[in-house]
Amino acid sequence: MSQHLRIVRTLVCPDHLNKIKPDPEGILKGCEDLSISPSDCIYIGDHMKDLEAGINAGTRVIACYFGYSLKVGDHDKNIQGANHPIDLIELMKA
Repeated sequence: MSQHLRIVRTLVCPDHLNKIKPDPEGILKGCEDLSISPSDCIYIGDHMKDLEAGINAGTRVIACYFGYSLKVGDHDKNIQGANHPIDLIELMKA
């Protein structure tokens, strides 16, 4: 785990924000911190509010079915989803 923490360039927590998801404030702050455009990002979410926030920010979104509460069919059919972390890797390559 510590090897992955060394590559973290920014961290956005709820206490850094004035608004909550589905407002895109947190995603936009992360993009700003990294000097990247939301359209160059992939936002992965395990809740409908996550997907809505990613869409509202202008990112590509991927639904994560092995997380908190999201299930296949809960979201727009145009959003791709992952049942396993390996699926996420493949979807991010696309």
